[in-house]
Amino acid sequence: MRTRSATLPGTDPRPRLTVDLGAVRRNMAALRALRPSVPVMPVVKANCYGLGSARIVPVLAEAGASGFFISYKEEAERIAEYADGLPFYVLNTLPGADGYTDQIRPVHHSVEELLAFKGPCGMQVEGGMNRIGAQLDDVSRLPPQTQVDLVILHMSHAGEPAAEANDDQRTAFSDAKVALREVFPNAAFGHSATGGALQGGHPEEDFIRPGIGLYGAKAGQLGPMDCAATLEAAVLSVFEVKPGEKVGYSHRFTAQRPTRLATLGIGYADGPPRSLLHRGKALLNGVRCPYAGAVSMDLLTVDVTDAGEIARGDWAEIFGPNLPVDELAEMAGTIGYELLTAVRGRTQRVYVDEG
Repeated sequence: MRTRSATLPGTDPRPRLTVDLGAVRRNMAALRALRPSVPVMPVVKANCYGLGSARIVPVLAEAGASGFFISYKEEAERIAEYADGLPFYVLNTLPGADGYTDQIRPVHHSVEELLAFKGPCGMQVEGGMNRIGAQLDDVSRLPPQTQVDLVILHMSHAGEPAAEANDDQRTAFSDAKVALREVFPNAAFGHSATGGALQGGHPEEDFIRPGIGLYGAKAGQLGPMDCAATLEAAVLSVFEVKPGEKVGYSHRFTAQRPTRLATLGIGYADGPPRSLLHRGKALLNGVRCPYAGAVSMDLLTVDVTDAGEIARGDWAEIFGPNLPVDELAEMAGTIGYELLTAVRGRTQRVYVDEG
């Protein structure tokens, strides 16, 4: 079955990302059901992992979110109006930064920064990740900090259920909660993102903070949830080459047979990385068509010899329900997170709501 454009060929040849708001809602419900009595505070950084925060945040708020985590204050300021008054907790902060409000709150990761701040805020404590977070020994010596309303730790192997580090870091979380209860008497304590929530084993958590699972991709080895994003590209050109003819920059592809090629209107400026050379596939007419030549900035050529009738204006699935983003990511030597967040601003975004 041919995949035809919803518009006439050439009217808008940009790549398009179709986002299923119903799938996001279902994924939120599934993650909430893992801990029915525990609040869910979604991670909405990087434009909701590329899906579009202005449209996703209201869905998550309506679906029962208790607040949001985000990387930068400026991100939160752009979308605060869509959050139904729910708070944003900003993960990437520097000392002396101002402009925070009751709705947009910093998550501190140093004692000095915390002590200098006035107002509602969060605190990140190191628990085995060794990336960012205050040391437990330093934080446990503080007098009560009643302005802190949540404390987070982070797992380094949440997507790997068999990793020994998981048990060690769960113990570190439990120890931190006991040690810091009097320091942060008003705080909720949380440890799990998507991977940790899917693993289970955290009955003492006060909230969870899923990210990637909401958007339909896997957390390491865990998941995926319902597919929420489909990236497609228009067929701009269809042509034939003879055996021995070469294609694309540096002639990275040589035809081994009479070959029919389709050039798609998508490139590494839109998400698919150059590492997909000789590895990647795109879906046309239900057939996985191998990339033929280098991924360039705006264009991608695929071998459609075995895909039946293909014409200009047809659409190829780059990733989606039939070619999962995690599978394409594995072909590229990366992870689904990177491919989702790599979808750039010039890509069309189409929103549907399947229930």
